[in-house]
Amino acid sequence: MGYCYEAMVKLGEISEAEAQPVIEEAYERVLERYPDCYLADYAALQLGEMNFARGDFAAAMSWAAFSFFVQGEAALAWLVRSLRFVIRVS
Repeated sequence: MGYCYEAMVKLGEISEAEAQPVIEEAYERVLERYPDCYLADYAALQLGEMNFARGDFAAAMSWAAFSFFVQGEAALAWLVRSLRFVIRVS
């Protein structure tokens, strides 16, 4: 469901502000109900990116850490890039 809302935003059907809470809730639901699903890592990374964009770096890092255990190196690379950004901005 989150992916569908992301697509509608890209197509200009709805605003990002309208879609964001629904997208976030959908990804959280995936992680709650299906933590072992192959899409759980994608959901966690998306949640991390959403929190990072809002400036909630602690939440972003916790989602990245969760994803690291599922996805491995890709999540670790994202975490390192994010930490570099936070250090530069600070």
